[in-house]
Amino acid sequence: MAGVKGNKNAAKKIDELELLIPAYIQHLSEGLSKECFVDCDYRTIEKYLSETIVLQTKKERAERAGRLFWERLMMDVATGKSKGNPAVLIFTMKNKFPESYKDRTEVEQTIINPEEDKKLIAEVERIKKIINNEQES
Repeated sequence: MAGVKGNKNAAKKIDELELLIPAYIQHLSEGLSKECFVDCDYRTIEKYLSETIVLQTKKERAERAGRLFWERLMMDVATGKSKGNPAVLIFTMKNKFPESYKDRTEVEQTIINPEEDKKLIAEVERIKKIINNEQES
C-alpha cells in the first residue's frame, strides 16, 4: 500500500492494515481523536478505509459513537449526574466538533452589482427617515 503524502512511515501492507482496523474503529468509538492512534498513522488507515464502503461506514459509525460518548459526558456533568468542569467540556466540544459547537456563524456575502447595493442602501436610509419622522410625531 502506498503511503500518504506527508507521512514518511506510511508503508504498511494491506494485511497489516486489516489487523489494525478493529483497533482503530474501537479507538474512534471511545471518543479518542484519530491523531492519537499510536499503531499507525491515521491517514494511512483512512486512505485504506475510504476504498471500501463497508469499512468507511464502520469508521463513520465509530466517529458517531465517539461523539455520543462526549455528548453523554457533557449531559451528565450538566445535570449533575457526574462531576466535571463544564468549561473544560465546552472547550473540548468546540475543538473536537467545531462545526456544531461554535460561538458564532460565519456569513459569506457576495456583492454582485455595487450600483444595486447603493440603491438598496439609499432605499433603507429613506425608510429609516420615514420611520423616524413618524416616531417623532
